[in-house]
Amino acid sequence: MLRSDPADSLPSPERRGPADRRLTSLRAVLDSAADGVLVVDGDGEIAEANAKLLPLWRLPDAARHGPAAALFAAMAAQLANPRHYLFDPARMLVDPRLEVCALVELTDGRVFEVRSSPHRGAAGRIWWFRDVTSWRQAEAELVERNRRIALGNDIGAAVVAGGTLRQVLQRCAEAILQHLGGAFARIWLLDEVENVLTLEASAGLHTGLTGRYSRIPVGRAKIGGIARSRVPHLTNDLLNDPLLADPAWARQAGMVAFAGYPLVFEGRLVGVVAMFADRPLSATVLDSLLACADRLAIAVARAWSETEVRESEGRFRLLAEAAEEGIVIHDHGVLIDANPSFSRLLGYAADDLPGRRISDFLQLPEAEKADETAALGWYEQPRELLGRHRDGSSVPLEVAARSISRGGRELWVLVIRDLSDRKHLEEQTIQLATERAALTRAGFLARASHELGSSLDSGATYAATARLAVPTLADFAVAFCLEGDHVADASATHADPGHEAVLREVASGLVGETGDGPARDVGALVRGTDEGATHSGLLAELRRRLPPELEPRLIGCLPLAASGSTVGLLVLGVTDTDRDLDASTMALAEELAFRAGSALENSRLFDAAVHATQARDDLLGIVAHDLRNPLNLIGNAAELILDGIFSGNPEAEQRHLQIIRRAAGQMNRLIADLLDAKRIETGGLDIDPRPESAATLLADALNFMGPLAESNGLRLTAEAQEGLPPVSIDPGRIQQVFSNLVGNAVKFTPRGGSIHLTAESDGDHLRVAVRDTGPGIAPEQLPNVFNRFWQADKDRRGIGLGLTIARAIVEAHRGRIWVE
Repeated sequence: MLRSDPADSLPSPERRGPADRRLTSLRAVLDSAADGVLVVDGDGEIAEANAKLLPLWRLPDAARHGPAAALFAAMAAQLANPRHYLFDPARMLVDPRLEVCALVELTDGRVFEVRSSPHRGAAGRIWWFRDVTSWRQAEAELVERNRRIALGNDIGAAVVAGGTLRQVLQRCAEAILQHLGGAFARIWLLDEVENVLTLEASAGLHTGLTGRYSRIPVGRAKIGGIARSRVPHLTNDLLNDPLLADPAWARQAGMVAFAGYPLVFEGRLVGVVAMFADRPLSATVLDSLLACADRLAIAVARAWSETEVRESEGRFRLLAEAAEEGIVIHDHGVLIDANPSFSRLLGYAADDLPGRRISDFLQLPEAEKADETAALGWYEQPRELLGRHRDGSSVPLEVAARSISRGGRELWVLVIRDLSDRKHLEEQTIQLATERAALTRAGFLARASHELGSSLDSGATYAATARLAVPTLADFAVAFCLEGDHVADASATHADPGHEAVLREVASGLVGETGDGPARDVGALVRGTDEGATHSGLLAELRRRLPPELEPRLIGCLPLAASGSTVGLLVLGVTDTDRDLDASTMALAEELAFRAGSALENSRLFDAAVHATQARDDLLGIVAHDLRNPLNLIGNAAELILDGIFSGNPEAEQRHLQIIRRAAGQMNRLIADLLDAKRIETGGLDIDPRPESAATLLADALNFMGPLAESNGLRLTAEAQEGLPPVSIDPGRIQQVFSNLVGNAVKFTPRGGSIHLTAESDGDHLRVAVRDTGPGIAPEQLPNVFNRFWQADKDRRGIGLGLTIARAIVEAHRGRIWVE
């Protein structure tokens, strides 16, 4: 349907002035705006306020009347910064050219985007208000997640970079400070002999490693207490912390928060990491610091183990013949002697070794091959190299060198250890450390990701979601699939196999439930033992139908979201008194729900890809089919003309040239329809409206389509209601609609039939109808008539884009098209 201006809604064109036209334009903008919109005139009075404005600010309807200053004052009272310049209309109206956009925070935690610009064509300004709270929260969560990832990467890089243990710890302390935003961070290691914590790394305000807290006995002060109890100490109220030894210092330095964690690896205390901050520490920061503590404990334990190994090597060096390590003596790179372990290590016989060069057995870097003595003698700390086994394989080795004097000649002793087992053990240790750092959370989520990603079937995803939740999160779980406002399917799992069949039966009985209950249940957490606990919707119905032996002590509900909308619900039930749906459990459940939603989104994308591929194949087939006939006509006619068949018969030659022209026109119309379909798909279908009378529209349609109807033995007539007002349309595009509608009627109406066009008023719209005496369309096929490439029968007559294009043109005019 096409919108027209009712005669009694606005002044006549002779009396309608520029102000009326501007007001009409402004009201049209307000009616279509998705945000709260406020228009203030040059005198500071409220000119317009759309329906979304006052509910957005939670203000009564009376606030829309009166001066703008009062309304802005009511808005500013809700701001964290009530003096924000955007809410001072007198100030904003001073400069009519000023365009401003800013984010403001409300006292209730919401965040609004506020834009203000001059009202073009009239004195005054326009304000737009948009609630961007959820976007800001998502952005903050992403920043926190990226910060945790970056911190983990930097800690890992600091450990892998090598160097002394103190250097490694210093890099770790600096990374903690950089990413977690504390005032300073420190790391102490335990001297197990003296039972004293020694300061090994300090970053931030205090970088020195000496002073009052450089050596702390276990059990003394806050740090020593953490070491003795092996329990983290966390506070965001440092000045009132009874364990704080120097409150005056904390007050002077502005410290308000502290977090300290013991460094424990496999039950062994190795140290303490702590951070002071001048602002409260969030739960995310504390979780990140805990993860750092676990990784630091692993790194320290490994460094201690390596130190102990090196000291052990020194103590038993004289037992070379019995040592498992390979021991080699060389003179400027020429091997003099080697112990049996070296021979066994690289697969050589003892007699094959003397006189050969060390480079035959060790793979030195290219830069060091020129001087083997320097390469193998200048370092005393173990060095990792690859050895050449006799069978050609490479063996990871750790090589340490010592110089000795024999007969006045300097020789070098190499101690070589096979690192194959240690490399394997290191890999296992790193893997174990990672798993412990993430605890069961990482393992659970990894398993969840694997199972949810193993199928692109949405039904399997719902079933896997319920199965994964039990028993890690709850004693039973039900995953509901939602379609609109009703339950389409349900999958259930119970930790007790004896109860699972009953639970599944109850869940299946809820399929088809409708109403707004599911929406209200999202995020619900209900304790069955709470006095007066109430809940509604799906949770209430589920609990009502459960037998007494399955009655949950606690029940929770989380959304399963895909493409920004809720497509399902995950219900968790707890019956065991030793289990609880605490914050950590619900956080893990949210991660599961997020992954389930991602899996459902992947399923949707897969289905979309399959449909897109099918649509592409359909299009290629349709175009190939519908281009083949006119191409054959052109080819056949051209061949006959070129062969001279019609030489001397100009009339026959003209008929075949007309055939070529009609076939080319048919191909051109096909291509034009395809281009229009593409423009519709990309939102690029433009119209150029202007006033036009209904009678002219019908007359043009008769003139254009009349010959086609007549040539097919049909009668085409038109009738327009008297006194219809002009309608604002793009005449060319509307004639394209008539061409498609009348063309379809011509195709399917038997000879001798009729086609009738009518135009009449329908409220403030103009309704145009095309009626014919053809067979019509079956009722079950009506929903498909406007789909692309759809045909009512197997005898194709066109590519099936005409009605699709017609609907797009009508909707571009803010109208509606339908079939009866």
